[in-house]
Amino acid sequence: LYGRKITEKLRPGTSKHCYLPAPEHGFFNAQALSICEEMILCPSIIDALTFWCAGYRNVVSYYGTEQLTQDELDILRQSPVKRVLLAHAGTQAGDKTVNVLAEQLKRSEIATYRLEFTRGMDANDYALAYPPAHQSLGEVIRKAVWLGQGKPPDASAENSQTVVDPDPDLITPLAEKTQNTTEATPSPEAHSDSCIDVDSIESDDTNEANAAVLPATVLPP
Repeated sequence: LYGRKITEKLRPGTSKHCYLPAPEHGFFNAQALSICEEMILCPSIIDALTFWCAGYRNVVSYYGTEQLTQDELDILRQSPVKRVLLAHAGTQAGDKTVNVLAEQLKRSEIATYRLEFTRGMDANDYALAYPPAHQSLGEVIRKAVWLGQGKPPDASAENSQTVVDPDPDLITPLAEKTQNTTEATPSPEAHSDSCIDVDSIESDDTNEANAAVLPATVLPP
């Protein structure tokens, strides 16, 4: 069970991320692991929900710090997953974690790629800065950098990854608002409604950003 505080009026040192008092292990949206060969692996639930709301349902987040637990590795080995796309922030800490995870996954004979965001940004930051999210995240997925294991992508191919564009029926209504944009190249603009701006969520239950989180609790058939 996961919760996130959405107010800035907190005592100094209070964490915004809340978990039940238990060992932190396992995956968020673990159902996807049983049906997908290519998986986007995020370090936080907010980042995973960002991909989800943009229509990419082959996404999980793990509970850990700089590496996967043995239980998590065992789950991946026993799953149909053949390729993992690491969706970590473009920071020094993100780089360090990616290096550790890449070694773990390569030893498990899982092909590993990295999704590269603008330096200093994570998946949620990037999706908010470059709307529409389903388009900008899709471009990042197609340009994923191969880190090892398995056959490297064909650099001459138009699309080096097998991740398909999100089904329009899977994009949340919030994302559909930006679907008719004519931009060819994403550029920083006003925050997109297609993903979750965790710093602007209000406590009102009718707030659209809160509503966007709800569908992510169940994987569609």
